[in-house]
Amino acid sequence: MSDERLALERARTLRARGAGSLRIAADLASRGLPEALVASAVDASREGESEAAWARRALDGAGGGSGARAWRLLAGHGFPEEVIADLLGEAG
Repeated sequence: MSDERLALERARTLRARGAGSLRIAADLASRGLPEALVASAVDASREGESEAAWARRALDGAGGGSGARAWRLLAGHGFPEEVIADLLGEAG
């Protein structure tokens, strides 16, 4: 399997499981894939949707929630802090 195909399939698999861009990038980088390929695969895994839309989907898939619990869940799934803040508010 080519590095490009591995990166794309792994990124899409992780995204479908509720992972955010940071977790996906870390996973791909840990496999020794080049930075440009990691960035491309992360972008492709969004399938044209925003990171915030994927964060909302991950939160809804975990039963929803708000406040500190939701913040921890999204951060633990690897969503960037600015996306979480936009979704939940700074006080989240």
